[in-house]
Amino acid sequence: MAINYTWQINAVDVYPTLDTNTNVIHNVRWRLEAEDTENQDARGKNLKAGNDGNVALDTTSLTDFIDFDSVTNTQVITWLETSLGNDFIVATKDMLQKDIESQITPTSVVKTLNS
Repeated sequence: MAINYTWQINAVDVYPTLDTNTNVIHNVRWRLEAEDTENQDARGKNLKAGNDGNVALDTTSLTDFIDFDSVTNTQVITWLETSLGNDFIVATKDMLQKDIESQITPTSVVKTLNS
């Protein structure tokens, strides 16, 4: 099984002003998407799983402040990963992999009655 993981930044919450800075990002709303590139569903689409969340960013020191209009998706992902921590990220990826594995080999299925 080959799984690709992709971060999606759904939105960010900002403080309109904090100290002398404007539009200070303090919360990231994210999704981590896992896509199995080797296994497909009945329609031929790669199997996927995802997890959504949000994380507060540390805004106590803004010495390296980046103006909101200059912030990149890559930078926000770096802040996100730092805030979440490696243990959380590894656990989330493990959970998503198990989700995909259960799609490949389900332990329970839904059936409808014919009557």
